[in-house]
Amino acid sequence: MREGTVLESFRVEVRPRTPGCCDVSVAGDLDVVAVAVEELRHVLQQAVLTYPCTVIDLGGVRFCDCTGLSALLAARHRAKEHGTELRLRAVPPAVARLLRLTHTSDAFTIEPAGRPGSPPPQRTATGYTAAAAGPGQIRSRSRRSPGGPSGPA
Repeated sequence: MREGTVLESFRVEVRPRTPGCCDVSVAGDLDVVAVAVEELRHVLQQAVLTYPCTVIDLGGVRFCDCTGLSALLAARHRAKEHGTELRLRAVPPAVARLLRLTHTSDAFTIEPAGRPGSPPPQRTATGYTAAAAGPGQIRSRSRRSPGGPSGPA
């Protein structure tokens, strides 16, 4: 699995949190022009096949169009097929608007922003309460896009 990738203005990184859960941090632009969406699609597909629980942290996403949304929905579909859990965290206002306008927000469990490596917040009758935990190990591998500087990031 490609654990971390850098493509121009895009970054995706998988961080195992517990033996059964991982955080996938996404930053940059997710649009039809970016090669990043196919890389994101691949990383998310591998994460939901590898971990029983995958949390996608979108806090660093600046822009997302229907191509990026398609990658998220494909991961959700794959997770559902395999009986694994997929959640979104730290959804920026532009992505929340896209989910709302496309009537796809109900397809996801959406968490508020939290500390990386923290366990998922528990939903209560009055809202969310977060539990504290230590950060997970970080495994990362980077790749630069063609035409960019070569070598590891």
